[in-house]
Amino acid sequence: MIQNEIRRDQIENRLVIVAPARGRRPHGVLRTSPPEQHSSKPCVLCPSRLDREPFHLILPDTRGSWRIKVVDNKFPAVSLADRRAYGLHELVVETPLPRRRFENFSVREISDILSVYAARLAVMRQTRKLRYAAVYKNVGELAGSSLPHAHSQIIATVVVPPAVQSRRARFKLAWRRRRHCPYCALARAEKKGARRIGESPGSVAFAPHAAAFPFEAWILPSSHRTSLTEFNNQELQGAATLLKKIVGFLARRRLAYNVVLDELFGAKEMHLAIKVLPRGTFWAGLELTNGVIVNPISPEVAAAEYRRFFTK
Repeated sequence: MIQNEIRRDQIENRLVIVAPARGRRPHGVLRTSPPEQHSSKPCVLCPSRLDREPFHLILPDTRGSWRIKVVDNKFPAVSLADRRAYGLHELVVETPLPRRRFENFSVREISDILSVYAARLAVMRQTRKLRYAAVYKNVGELAGSSLPHAHSQIIATVVVPPAVQSRRARFKLAWRRRRHCPYCALARAEKKGARRIGESPGSVAFAPHAAAFPFEAWILPSSHRTSLTEFNNQELQGAATLLKKIVGFLARRRLAYNVVLDELFGAKEMHLAIKVLPRGTFWAGLELTNGVIVNPISPEVAAAEYRRFFTK
């Protein structure tokens, strides 16, 4: 049996208490996400509504419509017109069909979504003053999803969040001390370790040593990549293959989750990570007081569960 253990993520600079004993509490461990409710109101992301809006990018289908469409977020957190909150906030509508669930997308469809992210990040990188961008997808009410229609968001800002500044400093320190990228070394190590989830051409998936969430999974490119814009087609396909399997596992367990990645423009010492963050637990007093996170499922156990699912 795995004992409770305090673990540190040196790059993210966080402490996690892996506490399997917490799973024996009377109310269990994970909160499942309630089924998504499709409103009777008009669908705001369907073609009948969205085709009236200006767009930044579309991937067309064979019938003269679109498969993926990128538009401005109608309720932006930042805007190029707002001097006090300057930036871009876009919506990536991943399908014209309102009832399609992300776990049912094909590998090619997920790869196309990643390529759209890359295309928009390339534009944002060239936009005056913007320094940082985050891509995120919320699936399920417990993960913050407000619309069931499959979509994700990209936000780019002039401000670099303090956590990202800290992460960059730790990447730089690792380069100075060891003369190599810590995530390149991590990808090589996790391919052979107990936290390995799976591997595909160009990427490895694993449960991180100091996972903040039960069944948290990371996808790291095996080669040094600072941005999705540096991925070739095979690498996009490989990352999409792993992502599809991971979200399929979470859907089977009815867990809400976030898919996130971010990029600090021009920071060549950093290494991209696609992170899948299941939201089966809530942070409470300890986490909110001092940032120390309790995870009731060890990453080693989580990875073993993922591997069993992958081989079915």
